[in-house]
Parts: sequence; structure tokens; C-alpha cells
Amino acid sequence: MGFLTQFNAVDLGTHSLKLLSLDTNSIGRGVILKDSIIEPLPDGLLSGGFTNPKIEDLSLFEKTLSNAISQISKYKEGFLVGLPERWVKIHLLDFPISDEDLSSRDFLSWKLKKRLLPPGLSSECMIDFQILSIESSQQKKTAKIMAGLIQQNIIDILSSIFVKLRMEVIGFDSSTMGIYNLLEELFPEHCFNKELIICQVGHETTNIKIFNYGILSYERVIEVGGENFGKKISEMENLSFSEAQLRKISQKYFPLTDLEILGTVPRRGILEKIFGNWLRELQVTFRFYQDRNSKTQLPPIFLTGGSSLFYGLPEFLGDYFDTSCQLFNPFKEITVPTSGNNELLDKGPMFAPSLGMLVD
Repeated sequence: MGFLTQFNAVDLGTHSLKLLSLDTNSIGRGVILKDSIIEPLPDGLLSGGFTNPKIEDLSLFEKTLSNAISQISKYKEGFLVGLPERWVKIHLLDFPISDEDLSSRDFLSWKLKKRLLPPGLSSECMIDFQILSIESSQQKKTAKIMAGLIQQNIIDILSSIFVKLRMEVIGFDSSTMGIYNLLEELFPEHCFNKELIICQVGHETTNIKIFNYGILSYERVIEVGGENFGKKISEMENLSFSEAQLRKISQKYFPLTDLEILGTVPRRGILEKIFGNWLRELQVTFRFYQDRNSKTQLPPIFLTGGSSLFYGLPEFLGDYFDTSCQLFNPFKEITVPTSGNNELLDKGPMFAPSLGMLVD
């Protein structure tokens, strides 16, 4: 494997868009971070889910994207674009398959659409899929397939904007799908013949992906993320939403030392009100996975995303779910020019999806 230094990556989130590019290290080994740009997006600009993806103001989105790409140091051969998780519907299924299916990807795409979509939607959606494995028994073949679906109209809208901005798009992807490839590239010892959980905590949602020996075996999107945390903090602490967003960074909601724990005893109710619903959803998700797969213990958890940066969160979740948990910061594994300022280095978990798209 390795990294695609010939492309730029764009990760479209609901709270911000992130652009990233890499260069080959001057010493000839590894890569160096070249561009890492975060452009905030107004709330609601990118909205909707799989059935109704929306860009509320096309001219504003085009202007914001144009401003972001104007900051990159160099246009490369093209852009890899990560889409908001809520726009993409991921299916994991066991599918009867024939030699005819395997010989024609278009025919298999049509059959998968017919299986996964209501009749009226089939012509309005794009599908991409990956055959994860094939099992044969008694002259029958069953394929384990991961299929991703998205509405054709939103791809057409995005493509027209990219054409206007003279951006050559190499491909679209789900933002978090590349994180496993990135983890595998940087930490193969965590992935080879092992199970693991990637927990991407974004602005609006938390995306859970569980991999079993390199194959995605379970996925769930929890409709709680950093925006919800900020609103709860705003209510509890009587702050404006922007002040609450800053408080998320400065306040030690998940204490580590004895002194910090003592200081939070009077505020235990606040912790429950801010994070209780999120923790319950995580618990339901993990318990379902354990029950379905007869697992007595969860595999290791790797946290990413801009809303995973709470002080003490990995340690808290590790204790709460009785498993190992760590913050996955890929910037610590590549060369990042910081000029003595670690602020950029600390933003690595926010850029994990865009860096993951550049894994070859």
C-alpha cells in the first residue's frame, strides 16, 4: 500500500469541509503533509439524508468551496471527494450469485438495486459495491457484499459545481470508509487477523463501523454528535452555542486524575445530561453486536472525528465498555510541519477521513 500523493482529498462534512494533500518526503521515505485546510460551513448548508440529500444554497456552497481550494498550494491530478455519511446508504448482505453475475458488473449492479431499493427509486440512485467474500456449497454461491447507494441528483449537482470550479473529480466515496485503510496502513499490527471498532464522532452523527479480519461486519449511524453536545452544554451552562463549542474544548468533562475526579463530583448530573443519550446509544449498538455475534467482550475502539477530542474521552470509554480505547491521530504517524505549534498536529483526528481517501 502507500499514499496517493498525486491527488487532493476533499471531505464534505455538515459542519465544515476539509481539504488535504500530501507530498513525498524529501528524504524519499514516507509522506509529508502539504495542505490541511478547514473551511467552516453554515449550519444546514449540507443537510438531509439518503432519500433527500440537499445543498440549501448552491451559490454559497460554491463560494465556500472556491475559497477553500484557493488556499491549496497546488492543483494536483484530481480530487477525491468524501460525501456526508447521512447521504450514503451502506448495506451489508449475503447475496446469491452466479458466474453470469460475476462476469458482468453492470448486471450485478442492476440486481443489487432491484434487491435493495423500492422500484420507484432504482433509476434515481447510483450504486457501488465490493464483493468481500464468496462461499460455495452444493453448486450454489453466496457472496458477502458491501453496497453503497446515493441519490443520482446530488452527484449531478456536485459534479456541475466541480466543473464550474475546474476541479477534476477522480471519484466519490463515503467519508469514513477510508479510515480503516488508513489504520491498516499506519498500524497493521492492530488490523491483521483482528477485530476493531472505528467510532467517528462528527458534528451531527456518530458513525460506528466494526471490522472483522479486514471486512466490515457491522455499521450503524447514531444521530447524536458534537452539535448535540454543544446544545446541551449551552442549556446546562447558560451559554451561547458558540461559547458552548469553546467550552467543549476547555472543560474536562472526563477527568483523569484523582484531583480532577473530585472536582467533577458536584457536576455529575451535567455529564449525564450532556452525554447520557449518546452513551446509551453506543451501549445499545455494542450490545446488539455482541449478542448477534456471541461476543463476551468488545474489540478495541479507535476514536476519530472533530467531536472525539474531549479530554479524557478515550480513557472514559475504555473503562465504560471494558475494552481498550484510543484516539486515532494519523498526523502523529506522518511528517507534519508544525513550526513548534502543535495545534495542527492535534487536529489529526478531524482529518482522518480525508487522509484515508488518499490511501492507495
